[in-house]
Amino acid sequence: SFDQIGKPCVSFSMDQQGAALLGDMTGAHVGRLMAVLLDGRILTTPNLQSKLSDGGQITGSYTPQEVDYLVNTMRAGSLDGRISGAPVSQKTTGPELGGENLEMGMSAALWSFIVVGAFMVFYYFVPGLTAIIALVANLLLVLGIMAVFNSTFTMPGIAGMVLTIGIAVDANVLIYERIREETFHGKELLSAIHDGHHRSMATIIDSHVTQLLVAWVLAGLPPFNLVETPADLKGFAVTLGIGILVSLFTSLFGAYVFLDLYVWVFKPRKIHMLPTVWPGLQRALTPNIPWVRLGRVFLPITSILCVVAIVFAVSRGKDLLDVEFRAGSQVGFRLKEEAPGKKDAEGKSIRQKLKLEDVRERIGEVIRVATLLQQDRPVPTGQAALSERVRPIVRDAKARHAEAEKEFAAGRANAPEAAVDFTQFSAEYLIGVGKGEKDPKDGESRYGEFSLKTLITDSRAVTEVVQTALAGDLDAEPSVSFAGASLAAKADGAHLIPVVSANLAEVLKRDIPAGVDADVREYQGGVAVVVEGLKPALTLPQMQERLKRMRNQPPHDKLEPRHWKVVPLEAEAGSGDSKTWSAFAVVTADDQTSYINDAGSLFGSGGLAVTQRELVHDALQRATAFDDVTVFGSQVSGTMQKDAFFALLVSFLGIAGYVWFRFNAVRFGIATVIALLHDVGVALGAIALSGWLSHTALGRMLDIHDFKMNLAMVAALLTVMGYSVNDTVVVFDRIREYRGKVKVVTAQHINDAINHTLSRTLLTTGTVIISSVMLYAIGGPAVHGFAFAMLVGVLTGTWSSIALAAPLLLLGSGGGLDMADHEDELADMRLQPSAPGEPVGV
Repeated sequence: SFDQIGKPCVSFSMDQQGAALLGDMTGAHVGRLMAVLLDGRILTTPNLQSKLSDGGQITGSYTPQEVDYLVNTMRAGSLDGRISGAPVSQKTTGPELGGENLEMGMSAALWSFIVVGAFMVFYYFVPGLTAIIALVANLLLVLGIMAVFNSTFTMPGIAGMVLTIGIAVDANVLIYERIREETFHGKELLSAIHDGHHRSMATIIDSHVTQLLVAWVLAGLPPFNLVETPADLKGFAVTLGIGILVSLFTSLFGAYVFLDLYVWVFKPRKIHMLPTVWPGLQRALTPNIPWVRLGRVFLPITSILCVVAIVFAVSRGKDLLDVEFRAGSQVGFRLKEEAPGKKDAEGKSIRQKLKLEDVRERIGEVIRVATLLQQDRPVPTGQAALSERVRPIVRDAKARHAEAEKEFAAGRANAPEAAVDFTQFSAEYLIGVGKGEKDPKDGESRYGEFSLKTLITDSRAVTEVVQTALAGDLDAEPSVSFAGASLAAKADGAHLIPVVSANLAEVLKRDIPAGVDADVREYQGGVAVVVEGLKPALTLPQMQERLKRMRNQPPHDKLEPRHWKVVPLEAEAGSGDSKTWSAFAVVTADDQTSYINDAGSLFGSGGLAVTQRELVHDALQRATAFDDVTVFGSQVSGTMQKDAFFALLVSFLGIAGYVWFRFNAVRFGIATVIALLHDVGVALGAIALSGWLSHTALGRMLDIHDFKMNLAMVAALLTVMGYSVNDTVVVFDRIREYRGKVKVVTAQHINDAINHTLSRTLLTTGTVIISSVMLYAIGGPAVHGFAFAMLVGVLTGTWSSIALAAPLLLLGSGGGLDMADHEDELADMRLQPSAPGEPVGV
């Protein structure tokens, strides 16, 4: 809420019982501080200005983000259970990999805009220019709205932006094609523009609402908030949803105004488009094809496609599911630089590059030795040296699982994940990341970065296998020496200091450099880990990045949630962000430890001080080679499977219900659902087929990987549903228009509707394919599978809207697939007005 002077604050209210209790408690303590706590940790300590009963306000110097955090955390305080200390899933992405993903995603968005814009100008001439203006306004409004709501861009969010371009163009294509139709039938220019907008309005609204429904479900908004959508997909859904709403405004209002201004200023007699200046194209785009009669051919083809897709999907079984749905881990790593400091033309580090197959073979060799050792089988003599390096990996993985089972048996932890089984560890799921470099000798791509997925949930075992396989070739930050080797050996009072004051200078009993934030109020009860004499000295961002990377590498990835800050203590050289420091204090606290209440808990075995000391030590001494580490436990994988299924189910039912309501006939809803099942099924089959194609020459040429079902693929399937029903609704709307007040849908209605909307279908499909191809070709690995599913889905959606959904409207209507079956119905129709105000017989 906002206080009396308009500053952000938190307002809260109590029920009747809470009001009575709060009034009794606060009445005697006016003027004192009142703390808000969650899990024993103080969140805020506002001053009690008056007696509280049924509610009040928490005011202060809060930013909107701090207010949102406080509100959400206080709401979470109503839960009965404490937050589990061990994360069920985790993900970290390093800055270089994230930056490259961002660059490729934005490049795909830019090229989509350029190519689609050029096509619109080439095809529609002046209206194409107005479409580009509306498209620019669309993108600016989307960015502005996201900025107002503090929304951030994720890679799926950038994909949503690219698809927004296709949505906005689709609406303009609908309008311009309708204007062309009206002009072709002899209407004056202004009347054609007005009627084109008016007659396409219902279709645009219907198509946007169905796509908005999918975005709504993905975003987990009420009443669909039973589905817990991960943050990445919410980013995609929010961007797509905003784009849909803005597209509705810019197409129905913006493009109309721009076109009206053009006519008003330049007073043209006609609006020219490519089909109007090339009559042959006009005839080609308005065919007279008996689509219903061709249903005898289309139906068997569609049935075969569905059966083949199901066979491929079923044959893959669980192998079709990614680690997000099966439990496992994924690590991203990069090779070391060719020469320190050497940069390319874009200012990026030039890295060594290896062929994908070479890296697979090296990792596979380590896995084979680990499997033999785990099964107590002899290792070949030639691999004796490697076995000595692999043996500790197998031994430690077994010990970690035994310890986890012991903790579970004692009731101190949740049930452990399955023990590491190296037979399930395959290097086949290794892919190259970023832009590959073709080897001139054999044409194979070489990469400097890689990503490996595996069903092993022990991320430490996975990272150790990769480090052993690629020893000497991985990019690893050099170790930093520091004074006081005892930091790694014992709780030395000079290096581990409890935080018992709100000011770090008082805690450390030393001066803090001017300009450095020494406020450690929220870390009281925690510990300060001091490191001095760093060689080489580090900048503050470098120290922070080392801690972040090490925090997400085993064994530190299993630590309880904790908050921390890095405070520089002794300056070395430089200024600003590039200023180096030779000493730091890493101040840390968590929700379970309080030195003030229980001094032993801080320095005990496995306590906050000891584990944080080891984390800081490893961040400075150990190689941190993994930029991208993701772990999905079985608990979160099962939840994701359930949520993905419900998202698809709710979308199916929601779309079918909306179409049923809008067209006032259940057969429209049923036809839509059947077409959607076909589209999703074929897309799923294509994803399953990719595993086989990826090993063929054709697959390598088309850059097809072994795609699997993950959250991005679920988003792709839901988006495919939106585009498919968009095509279907366009045809259904035209059928409704031709049908008029007559309840019976005839084959002629269907044929005319498909023929007259064919140009729009082909143009829209083309623009969406352009956007999807851009995502597929240059969008980067983060959206590669998403773009593949979109490409397949858009093509099958176009097919199903023509060959399946519309002809299905005749089933159950008493009619067949031949016009002769409907002559009586047509004769009855000629005795009724075809539209309000028109004479009988028209």
